[in-house]
Amino acid sequence: MYHKQNLILFILIPLIFNIVFVGFYFSGNATLQQITSPIFPNISGREFGILEQCQNILLLITTIILLKESITRVPILEKLIFAIGFLVFTFMLLEELDYGIHFYEYFFGKTDIIYRNWHNQPWTDGDDDGNQNVKYFKQMSDFLTFVVFIVLPLVSDKKFVKPIRHLIPSKWFIVGFAITILASRTAHFLEHSGFAIINGENGSLSGNISEFREAGNYYFFVLYSIYLAKIKIIKPKT
Repeated sequence: MYHKQNLILFILIPLIFNIVFVGFYFSGNATLQQITSPIFPNISGREFGILEQCQNILLLITTIILLKESITRVPILEKLIFAIGFLVFTFMLLEELDYGIHFYEYFFGKTDIIYRNWHNQPWTDGDDDGNQNVKYFKQMSDFLTFVVFIVLPLVSDKKFVKPIRHLIPSKWFIVGFAITILASRTAHFLEHSGFAIINGENGSLSGNISEFREAGNYYFFVLYSIYLAKIKIIKPKT
């Protein structure tokens, strides 16, 4: 039963998720592409597509779980772990939402705000090379994701002290992330091959194809937060 559940959570759902979203966007059908990531005049339409909205929902679920655990846990260390996680994911959610700016623009029109969030700001003052914070933020995020969800599950948990040992995710996460990476590479290939062009116009994810991988990552963050919510990181002494 447990094995079947893992097959569904880590293989079947990610496969369906990626096939639907990548398939819709690169289908050549304008309606399906618009549903996934629309093009709006004057504002960033992709923020209102189902791909971005799924990202927001997944981040919100993770944030709520971490907040609940930070309040209800008794051991101080556990409270601290979940509180830090809550702050990190709250920041990520607000960044994804552009702090509500694109919703304001949808209803009231374009604003004069140049940098809509922290991750779109230049890495340094006067940086004219297009090096935004997001470039380095993604590199750091990819590295941490690789270490936590791929490297650590492959290392014997006996090498770690107990609190850290309990934080190590299941090896099933490796399979799930492999599917996400494969789907991301497929999406990049389709983008470079011109499959996102409809009626001579590129899709709204042009230059942002990594959105597919981010959505997959956020799904696994939800699974990981649920796993953490079910365990006692610090085992009571008997």
